[in-house]
Amino acid sequence: MTPGQVLSGKVALVTGAGRGIGRGVAQELAAAGAALVLAELDKWRAYSFSLRLRLEVLP
Repeated sequence: MTPGQVLSGKVALVTGAGRGIGRGVAQELAAAGAALVLAELDKWRAYSFSLRLRLEVLP
């Protein structure tokens, strides 16, 4: 198992995912292979962050 697959098959719910600690946690979980559910009050911030995650972290 490679480091990017440690959380493969797991789902993580991250609150405050658009900024700060939540954003950092979401990036690390995605890099570890987890599927993410992002919770953020600002829907545009959540949307733009999800696009960035797809481009930068996910294969």
